[in-house]
Amino acid sequence: MIFPTGMGFDGLYYPIVYPWENASRLAMVRLPAPPDSLLLQLGIIGLIGFAAVALYFTYQRRPRGLIRGHDPELIERITSIIESYDRISVERLSQMTSTGQKDVRKIAQYLIDQGKINAKVSDDEIIRGE
Repeated sequence: MIFPTGMGFDGLYYPIVYPWENASRLAMVRLPAPPDSLLLQLGIIGLIGFAAVALYFTYQRRPRGLIRGHDPELIERITSIIESYDRISVERLSQMTSTGQKDVRKIAQYLIDQGKINAKVSDDEIIRGE
């Protein structure tokens, strides 16, 4: 016998002489909350974590710097057409891209605001270089 029975730390005893008597004290786990509420808390934390990861990856896949709802190819076409002409009417640009005039103005103004093209949108036309 290395340690006498009754010697221990914080109420835990070394089960040397009578191992089955003190085994229940060694295996006792004390939780700060009942298991039902602990499981509920872990479930809520898990759901919040899952939602955070889903939002992160959704945000990462969203194209940046583009106008929502417009195809990047359309924006690139409008950019190249505006850069090809010194002056082009909004009506002509909308015909060339098969897009509404309101959308063409919106995309052109966005491109100007972002500094992707050097142009100005007037009433009926887009003038490059101003």
